[in-house]
Order: sequence, then C-alpha cells, then structure tokens
Amino acid sequence: MADDNYFSTPHEAALALVATAMKKARLRPEMLVISSIIAGMLFTVGGMLHLLTQANLQGFMSEYMGIINLLQGSVYPIGLFYVVVLGTELFNSNVLFFTVALIRGSVSIVDLIVNWVVSFVFNFASTLFVCEVICHLSGITSTETMRLGSIQIIEEKASCGFVKTLLRGIPGNFFVCLAIYLQLMVKPLHVKFLMIFLPIFTFVTMGFTHVVADFYLCLTGIINGSSVSIGEYIWKIMIPATIGNIIGGVFFAIAIPWYLHLYVVEQDRERLDLPDYVEKDEQPYLSMDSRVVRVPETRDSIGSTGLTRFKTTNSVRSTPKGVFPVVDMDCEGDDDIDQVLDADQFKPSYNLKRMMTNRKNSNTDVESKAGGFKLDKFASRGTVSEREPGLFRRFAPSRKNSHKSASSEFDILQQKVSQAGITPAAAGASDEIAGTDSNAIKMMARSHRMNSNYSQQSRMSSSYHIDQLKEDEEPMSSNETDSTESNIRTRI
Repeated sequence: MADDNYFSTPHEAALALVATAMKKARLRPEMLVISSIIAGMLFTVGGMLHLLTQANLQGFMSEYMGIINLLQGSVYPIGLFYVVVLGTELFNSNVLFFTVALIRGSVSIVDLIVNWVVSFVFNFASTLFVCEVICHLSGITSTETMRLGSIQIIEEKASCGFVKTLLRGIPGNFFVCLAIYLQLMVKPLHVKFLMIFLPIFTFVTMGFTHVVADFYLCLTGIINGSSVSIGEYIWKIMIPATIGNIIGGVFFAIAIPWYLHLYVVEQDRERLDLPDYVEKDEQPYLSMDSRVVRVPETRDSIGSTGLTRFKTTNSVRSTPKGVFPVVDMDCEGDDDIDQVLDADQFKPSYNLKRMMTNRKNSNTDVESKAGGFKLDKFASRGTVSEREPGLFRRFAPSRKNSHKSASSEFDILQQKVSQAGITPAAAGASDEIAGTDSNAIKMMARSHRMNSNYSQQSRMSSSYHIDQLKEDEEPMSSNETDSTESNIRTRI
C-alpha cells in the first residue's frame, strides 16, 4: 500500500514531473488546444489585478513604489494557482515537465516541441481574446486610469532592450518552475497555494520577466494606444522573454529535479545498497498533476543503466503505453519476467478476456522506477521484452487456468460432506449461520438445489404421462391398471 500522507519527498516530486509529462504527451490535439486556451484565460487573472493595482495607485508611485510592487507580487500568484489546480496547459510550466521527462526518456523530442508550440500559441490567442473582448470592449480597461497604467507598463518593458529582457526572463521562469515543483510536494490545496505564492511573489516584486504574464499587460497597452507597435513588442519583449524563460526553465529542470533529486539519489541508493522502493502514480488521470508515492519492495539493480530486476512471486497489471506506473494496478502472475504490452489492452474484448482468466486473489504491487518504455506484442506467459536503458520493467500477467484447483476443492468437500452424513443443503445453511463465505459449499448447495428441482420436475412429468395414459386407454380391470402403472413407473 502507498503511504497516504500529505507531503512528498523531492525525489517523488521529481518523478511526478515525469508522470505528468507522460500524461500531457498523450493528450489528443483538441484536448491540448482547449486546455491551452483555458490556461491562457485563467492566467490573465494575475495580469488584471497587477494592472488594477498600478492604475489605481498612480498618485503614490513616486513615494511608495516599493509597496506597490509588493502588492502586485501578492496578487499575481492567483492566476497560476487556477492553472495548477485545473491541470491546464501553461507554456512556462510545460518547459519544466517536458525537460525532465525528455532526459528520462519518457517522452520524445516531438512530444516536447508539439506541446510547447501549441501551448504557447493558444496561451497567446486566448489572452488576446480576453484583452480585446472581455476587458476592452466591456469598458473595464478602457477607462482613463487603466489606459494610462497599461501604457506605462508596456513602455517600461520595451525600454529594457533585447539583452536585458532575455536576462530578466531567465530568473522569471526559474521561479515559476520552482513554484510548480514545490506545489507537487504537497497535497492540501491551501498548502499548494502557499508553495505557489512564495516564488511568484518574489519574481513579480523584483520585476523579472515572464512571457505569458506579459501577454496580458503588453497587449492591453497596445490596444489602449501605446506608442509601442506590434513588431517592437514581438522583437523587444516576446522573443527575448521566451528565450530567457526556456533557458531558466531548462536550467532549473536539469539542475534540481533531474540531477539532484533523480540522478544523484538513485546513484547513491545503488552504491550504498539503501532500501529501495517502487514508485507509482496515485493520480493517473488527465488534466491534473500526478502524485507519485512509494511502495516498499525488494529488488536487485542491474548495472548503472537504470534497469531493475525484480525478485517476487507475483507480478503487476500491465500499464498501457505512455502511462506512468499506477497504484493498485495488480494482476495474476508468478514468473520473473519483463512486462510485455500491447495497444489491445484498451479494447473491451481484451478486458473481458482478462477478467475471465485472472484469479480473484490480491497480489503485491511491483513496479520499476520512472522512465520511458517500448511495447512488444502481448505475451501471456511472459516473453521477455527488449531491454533498454530507462525502461519500465514489469511483468506480464500469467493466464493459468484456475478452474482445476476449484474443481478439486469442490470434489474433496463433497466427499467429506457425504462421509459425514450431512446433506448439501444442511452444509450450506450452517455456512450461512456461521457467517463464513465458502464458494465450494455454495456451489455444492446450489448444485443440490438444481438436482432437487430437476428430480421434482421429472416426477411431475411422470405423473402427467400416467394420467394421459389413463384417459387415452380403454378401461381396464383393476389388476391390469395396477400392472400398467407399475411398468410405466419402472421404465421412467
């Protein structure tokens, strides 16, 4: 059983990054687009409050600019909190997820590029819709104070130049990735908000750059008549901020989650032969961040490639392609073999066949550490799959017929009951009174009832045929009638 606490270790949080990226990589195109649109709209909440603070405190900016910056930093985390809780696709956080997963071999470079491009484009598109339709046409940001505040923000950002904006973008996304990483270590929502609040409060107050955050602030300024053109915005703000955010996010992903909390921990654990664990995802559903927990298990490592050999008498249920090992996905099996998977596992016929063949007793969970894996044809008796670095190593389910053992148990019980002179009905009744649950006794009692019903129907049928013969035949003498009935009953 996985522990049910509210906090995760940094190692588990790093694996949660991998598990979440694997879920994001298998999103269908329309799901990825819709999720990116929603993320862009939700994230504008922070920009709205940021602009509102600056616009309404124009008279205090000369003397209390530091306090205004603190207020702006305190309201911006709200938008990111919405994005995280609803599991939508934000470009800057996806830099963290996919970088770690790519290094682990759990996603491909194509998955990374597709996710980054789609999330960036539709984050921008949805933000533009909010700026123009929701805020400007509704009159919210077209007031004089809001107009002056938005123009002031974009002109200040454009005055920094390409290099300064790029350098400000590096720590900007570093802190965003830190917020995403910290919130993966906790489960309660109010603690998640605190973990998100602290890094975002820091980078906004200090004035670092975040490309998606700048979407709302800069587009609102352009719509309100700023002297900064679309071309200047793209060259001086968007492009350098994007490059800086990617550099900062990739650096954070490689240095902290992957190197410190995955590579170093696993190498040290293998070198010192420390207690090992199986890591599984207890939140495997789409549109939510994963939460990886540890399941104690004994296993022997093979070399330094990341492959793991399990020593167990049970195996675990097959995990479909692109899915991190999931808690409580158990099945039957007793061979020390590698997991062999197939896309047919998604078909109802496969699941029905699996339910008909698998036994009902529970088994011990066994999984390998995070990493990508390839699929071969499904082998019911455990054909060994191709071994490659970073694979998930599991076991294929064993499809042994269990009806033989059940039949032998039934025969032995029936023999004991007959030797003791107890009827099957009495055995079933005593089993129910005692509060036990023996399938064999239930089967025996059910078989007895079926035989009794069949015998009763047979006797009723015999009586019916005798009455028909009495009506159809000519009257006989009393002796002849008795003799005929006796012969009929004897034949039946």
